[in-house]
Amino acid sequence: FSEILSDGVFEPNENPVPVALSGRVPTKVSTENGSISPGDPLTSSSIPGVAMKATKSGPIISKALQSLKCQAPSITCQGKIIVFVSVGWYVAPLEQVAGSSYQASNGIGNLSLNALTVNSIILGSNQIILDEDGNIRIEGDLIVDGNIDIAGDLTLDGKLVAKEVETDKLSLGDKTAGTAVLKAGETKVNIKASEIGKRSLVFITPTTKTYDVLTVTKQVKGEGFTVEDYFPAEEDIEFNWFFIN
Repeated sequence: FSEILSDGVFEPNENPVPVALSGRVPTKVSTENGSISPGDPLTSSSIPGVAMKATKSGPIISKALQSLKCQAPSITCQGKIIVFVSVGWYVAPLEQVAGSSYQASNGIGNLSLNALTVNSIILGSNQIILDEDGNIRIEGDLIVDGNIDIAGDLTLDGKLVAKEVETDKLSLGDKTAGTAVLKAGETKVNIKASEIGKRSLVFITPTTKTYDVLTVTKQVKGEGFTVEDYFPAEEDIEFNWFFIN
């Protein structure tokens, strides 16, 4: 503490072991993490009793009020500057990594941006990818406490679980929907559907005018289902089908 006392900030008879709790205080700093400019957050360095610029999210001890730069950028030097003691947590900004992706440093805090234009965002071990067509692909788990508005397509490789689904249009793939024909003179037709389950709800809609009633009489998980008429059909009966698991 002799160097601090010699600056005239504290008199020896005031306190032989001065401890700063807040306010402007002269502090030993190092350029171990780069040059220091006014406003930079400071944290502890690898040298006991010496601070350095914080470049990653984590606890900080103060913010610099003065600058410290070495004559040669490749040299690490030490000095003493005035800082404002303010213990807290620093959240590092997004830093660019390989390609057009951005990686957020680990830490606790909020990120507020007016606009963010990237091809992908890496959050820990998860990655959110936006392709050229505006489609979003998520690799990993995404937990959102709030609403998500997407002006494009959302493609999921897994299962979508929701308490309620509201949509203006529902499109079904060829594995869960299709068309078939009950031939004239026959009473049943087998439909192959590998995605069907034992408790799937199957819906039949004839597109041919008929008094016949088509009934789903059998369904086998992973294979398909059977549609029957009580009497042989007098003519071909075309119908649409789809099922919900």
